Amino acid sequence: MKDTLSRFIASQPVLHDCQTLSLRGQLIPLGGRIAALDRGRILLLGDAANLADPWLGEGIFYAIRSARIAADEMINFLKGNLADLSSYTSRINLEIVGHLRQARLLARFIYQFPWIGVLITQQEPFDAADHFWRHPRRQNFRQVNQTLVRQLPTILAQTLRGG
Repeated sequence: MKDTLSRFIASQPVLHDCQTLSLRGQLIPLGGRIAALDRGRILLLGDAANLADPWLGEGIFYAIRSARIAADEMINFLKGNLADLSSYTSRINLEIVGHLRQARLLARFIYQFPWIGVLITQQEPFDAADHFWRHPRRQNFRQVNQTLVRQLPTILAQTLRGG
């Protein structure tokens, strides 16, 4: 990755006079595991809460969603409606972590059998581009996985027939 970045920087005239001070990368904190995300008045959100999508590595959606949940819970706490902020962890686990577990299942399947991923993007009736790239939030990952399981035999049959 560093070599690729260095080549890109070298190819951009506007960046030739720039000095790189520090270059580091970090792992994407893939979600799908239940964990405590609150302690006292501290709440972990987004990447800090390991809420990145294991399928695509995307985390902005979950950062915003966890921030909205945190805001709701903090407002209720400040109004005196909650004794503590542990309900934040409960809501994240209920509303997000299950979804990310389904994304993890899909990712494991596709990454273990990449040829199936290629077939899925090329065959009907499962429009992978629609499910994964154009409208990734139209269906949740549970629905995508169920659709894939239902339609995989048809996709494989079409492929074996050469269609």
